[in-house]
This record gives sequence, structure tokens and C-alpha cells, in this order.
Amino acid sequence: MHRFVWDLHYPPPASIEPDYPISAIYRDTPRFPRGPSALPGKYTLKLTVGENTRTQPLTVILDPRLKSTPKEHAEGAGEKIPARE
Repeated sequence: MHRFVWDLHYPPPASIEPDYPISAIYRDTPRFPRGPSALPGKYTLKLTVGENTRTQPLTVILDPRLKSTPKEHAEGAGEKIPARE
């Protein structure tokens, strides 16, 4: 079985120079700032290799460790995403 971990963040802002935090681990730390995370909901994954295309449904759920409600999370993300465009 193969496993792949997707980074479910939007791209980072283009106007800021990305950098690593002081606590970075070589080849295991994303650059900062990161873009806003994908909102909980239903998505469709699409993988294309050559002429072959496969699709698969995906459900993103809110991290249970977060103290915010899904509505609060969506409102906060809504403030971040349009500011980038």
C-alpha cells in the first residue's frame, strides 16, 4: 500500500519572502508564511499521469484539536483568502 500526505493549504502570499522558522528540521519543515488551510468540506481529487486520469472524492474535516467551530474557522479563512488575490 502506498501513502501520500497532501498539504491542504492554499499557496502562500506572493508578496512576502518565504523563510524557515528557527526550529526548522532539515527537509521536514515547510517554509513560512503558509497559506490558509483548506476549509472543511467535500472535494474531488484528480490525478493525471500521461493520458490516464483518476478522480476520487475526499472529505476534509476540521482538526478536532481546534477550539473554534467550523463556522468560526470558515469566517477566519474567508478573511485571508480574498486578501491574497
